[in-house]
Amino acid sequence: DWPESKKLQVERSLVGFYVSGHPLEKWKVIIRQLTPGDIEWVKSEFVASKSRISSARSDYPICGVISSFREITTKKGSLMAFFELEDDRAKLECICFPEVYQACASVMKQSMQQCECVLVSGGFNLEEESPKLFVRSMDLLAEYQKKRIQSVVVALDLKQIDSHRLALLRAALVKYPGRCSTFIEYRGVLNGVEMNSRYALPKELSVNPSSEMMLELNALFGS
Repeated sequence: DWPESKKLQVERSLVGFYVSGHPLEKWKVIIRQLTPGDIEWVKSEFVASKSRISSARSDYPICGVISSFREITTKKGSLMAFFELEDDRAKLECICFPEVYQACASVMKQSMQQCECVLVSGGFNLEEESPKLFVRSMDLLAEYQKKRIQSVVVALDLKQIDSHRLALLRAALVKYPGRCSTFIEYRGVLNGVEMNSRYALPKELSVNPSSEMMLELNALFGS
């Protein structure tokens, strides 16, 4: 069996769209934490700002996958790029000037070739007729997530806890070894007393907080 990213990349190259899923699906919870909205929202913000309905933000963080890419050489001999960022609802044209492109070219190509989700930040020029994001920074979302998270807290309702579920939790954590400390936080009412207690797990249960791990824990205990 191919990895999920490879399967999606082949589907996209063969039929022009994703069939078995979307690269952003596994990141939805994290994307909601990192961005104020999706591409449709960003485009509506451009229209509202251009119409003076609202003031333009200086920076828009947005997540997606790079679906098309064009590299050009400037008059000064530097490389810059134009690309389309897409999520599961819309696409957005983006522009990378030479200095930014030099810093993020490898990330951009990896996103397009391997269907990897990226976190892009940039701003709009309201003199443009249509929304174009002028990119200031770009990270693979998986790498950004690793740098951002120092610890993982698994919140458990006291009603959910039994020896079987705790065994499932341990089995899930050991599948994703890493450097992030892991904590269990017990929440709920015990013998009429409100509980909210946090306990550190042993070092051997430190984890790499990947999207796959988050999905598995959410499936076990809810989001």
